[in-house]
Amino acid sequence: MSLSVTAISTFTVGVPSVIVASASYIFATRAHREAMITERDKVGVAAFATASKVYESAIAELRRQVADLTAEVARLTAELAQVRAELAAARGGKP
Repeated sequence: MSLSVTAISTFTVGVPSVIVASASYIFATRAHREAMITERDKVGVAAFATASKVYESAIAELRRQVADLTAEVARLTAELAQVRAELAAARGGKP
């Protein structure tokens, strides 16, 4: 009988300990996973902000280049018209 009282007593103390340890492990694992997700999201937000700044800067530079090229095309068009007029005048008014 003494053995069964010891076994019951060990079982009575051991089972709740296993349950508490298992619950602690599950909750710690869940908390760690949520912390990792939160950290990943923070990194994602920071990366998006950095990429957004880079893209906005690139777009602004492209817009400046387009404006410069548009001005250059306008200048060259006017110069071409002037050269054509001079050529026509040199030919004696014949186009």
